[in-house]
Amino acid sequence: MENKAAGISGGISYGALGMSHHSAQDIAAMSAIPNMRVYLPSDRFQTAKLIEALLKDEKPAYIRVGRNPVEDIYTEDNCPFEMDKATVLTDGTDAAIIACGEMVYAWLTRLSNFLRKTVFTQQFLICTA
Repeated sequence: MENKAAGISGGISYGALGMSHHSAQDIAAMSAIPNMRVYLPSDRFQTAKLIEALLKDEKPAYIRVGRNPVEDIYTEDNCPFEMDKATVLTDGTDAAIIACGEMVYAWLTRLSNFLRKTVFTQQFLICTA
């Protein structure tokens, strides 16, 4: 059976509006459905590649996109994507940092400079939960 669903503004992205507006459990709830795959693309180019792949796929899927606009991580010509596989953004040996969805850009811009100076990290972009 082919079923696709999309969620917008997961987690606590609505902040002060309170619990009636939060969907902090959406990833866990959707992951509990047998055979359901959960995706959190990080930018518009990865979202486009994911949707193209899902249109050709018959398995059920849930896509969560963020409330707030995010900067592009990739370009249209350079967006590595393989269904159900993580993308390694940098190589390293001391730590692995895993991010998904709109948090990938936040990680890349705010934290990576600090951590690159302190440890050699390996960063993964996870589109699949």
